[in-house]
Amino acid sequence: MKHTHTTPTGEEITFDLHEVHYNEEGKIVLWTVDPILSGYEDVDDLISALEYMLSDAKKSKDDILDYDTLQPEADFDYEKEEDDAGKV
Repeated sequence: MKHTHTTPTGEEITFDLHEVHYNEEGKIVLWTVDPILSGYEDVDDLISALEYMLSDAKKSKDDILDYDTLQPEADFDYEKEEDDAGKV
């Protein structure tokens, strides 16, 4: 879904993923208020994020983590994350 946000410098457009439900005639009947994914500059960026998530899900399908018992295995290196920001 395309969102237009008013900012102090004008308008900003983002592309977000919402769940949308259709009736038997193909008419939109409802959608989620909050997006599942948000803040993408264009549709291609949103699609790339979904493809990346799908790829990760396929790789992990035989090694599902249990949310209720999951514990960190190492400390998160915030400094390294900042250094690696933007690297592909």
